[in-house]
Amino acid sequence: MADGEPRTAEQIATIANVDPRHLKELLSANAVNEYVNYEHDSERFYMTPEQIAVFATEQSPANMQGLWQIIVAQFAEHETAVEVFRTGKGRPWGEQHACQFCGTDRFFRPGYEANLVNQWIPTLEGVKERLEAGGTVADIGCGHGSSSVLIAKFFPDSRVFGFDMHEPSITDARNKATAAGVENVEFSTADAATVPSNGGYDFACIFDALHDMGDPVGVARHIRNGLKPGGTLMVVEPMAGDNTEDNLHALGDVFYAASTLICLPNSRSQEVALCLGAQAGPKRLGRCCATQDLVQFVSRRPLRPISFSRQETRKCEVDIAHPGETLKKSEFGARRQPLGNLASGYTTVARRAPVSVVLVATPGSPKILSLAACRT
Repeated sequence: MADGEPRTAEQIATIANVDPRHLKELLSANAVNEYVNYEHDSERFYMTPEQIAVFATEQSPANMQGLWQIIVAQFAEHETAVEVFRTGKGRPWGEQHACQFCGTDRFFRPGYEANLVNQWIPTLEGVKERLEAGGTVADIGCGHGSSSVLIAKFFPDSRVFGFDMHEPSITDARNKATAAGVENVEFSTADAATVPSNGGYDFACIFDALHDMGDPVGVARHIRNGLKPGGTLMVVEPMAGDNTEDNLHALGDVFYAASTLICLPNSRSQEVALCLGAQAGPKRLGRCCATQDLVQFVSRRPLRPISFSRQETRKCEVDIAHPGETLKKSEFGARRQPLGNLASGYTTVARRAPVSVVLVATPGSPKILSLAACRT
């Protein structure tokens, strides 16, 4: 159905090699929820481009197949999840169901492929040039290594070190690098708080993992101490406002739910157990990363950056605002918009929500950049 062509249930069943009667029942259920569409005159089912992006295209930034896999992981061990929720005793990342790890990689990988090399890294002053010249990179909490391999592939003269505390994920990451033919990346099992310095890093990054850690402040301090002079730490996190009311939308729903079952229990299982949660917001993230005085808030869309200081509000053009509309900082990153059904809702968020940036720096000290990124 990824080609968008209308077909009968029997035709689709032949292509998918499944039972046609069961498939028609399933397609009908999905048509009720507007995940697919139905032509009653011809009795054919089809998907719109928005539905295809969410449900049928693995490389799409709006793809949600990884999310469904994460949900499966939680249902598979729901007794444990309920017990952890009831007692608050914590649950280490490594004790999650196996589908959790590959599902998380599938969920976030399309966003990295769409933005990491072309958008996020070029935002950082001097980082792209350092990596092109041959720098050293630390990817902390790398999971299955998608971000590490991507950086290594696009910057072949740099050396990339990927670290994760979950040994099976590190094994998968090594296999992924081998399959990609990338030789300038090395994966090791290590806790974020004990990542080796390897002589210092030009660029260190944490993708969608800082909020999972028990002591994110200590981790940020440790990584910062391992940077070379002028080095940069980039932290990418799920986009969120600072207050609960800022995040009462479809994407907030996804991240709050995942945080309840996955992120908070993992943080609770570690020392300090700060429990930031997956909707921490720029203020708390900035406090975790910053020891300096200068804080600048920046929103970056693919072609045009706009910035907000703590003292002022500027007129700007962003995808979630009308051209020239003044967007108050309290609304930044949290503007509610009509989301419609699940398919069009997540596609809208993925295509249109901006990326918020917290940049912390002082003269003569390493720069700290926190990208509180949406699911794009």
